[in-house]
Amino acid sequence: MNVIDKIAVRIFDKYSSKPFHKYWVLAMDCLIVLLAFTFTVLMRALISDSSVDWQYIWGQTGIVLAVFALSFLVTQSYVGLLRYAGLGDLARLAKASILALIVFILSLLTNHFLLDNALIFMPSYSTVLLLVLLAFVGLCLSRLFIRRIYNEFFRLQATTTNA
Repeated sequence: MNVIDKIAVRIFDKYSSKPFHKYWVLAMDCLIVLLAFTFTVLMRALISDSSVDWQYIWGQTGIVLAVFALSFLVTQSYVGLLRYAGLGDLARLAKASILALIVFILSLLTNHFLLDNALIFMPSYSTVLLLVLLAFVGLCLSRLFIRRIYNEFFRLQATTTNA
C-alpha cells in the first residue's frame, strides 16, 4: 500500500463499518445544490457579460435550497448507504430533480401570471434549467465517487485481510 492508500484508509476506516447518517447525506446534497447554483449564476453572468448582484442572489439561494431540500425529503433521495449506491439511488435523485424542476416552473408561472412578478427573488427559467441539470449531475457523480472510493480502498482492505 502506498502513502495515499494508507491516508485514505485511516480517514475513512471509522466510517466503513457503519452507515453514514442520512441527514449528513441530506446536508451534503444541499451543499452540492448550493455549489451548482453558484456555478450557474457565475456562468450566466459570464455568458451575458453582466455583473452579479450578490444581495439578489442570496435571496434566490434560500428559495433554491428550500425547493431542493423539500424535493429531497419527499423523494427520500438521502436514504440508503452511499457506498452501495446504484440505479435505485440515481432514480431517486432523478425524481428529486424533476420534482424541483416542476416546483420551480410552477412557481415561476404563478409569479409571472398571477402575481405580476411580485416575488423579486425568483430565478429565471434558464437559471432553473441549468441549475437542475448541474445539480443532478453533481449529485449522481458524488454518489458514484463515494462508491468508487469504498470499492477501491475498503473492499481491497477486506480481501487482503481475509487472504
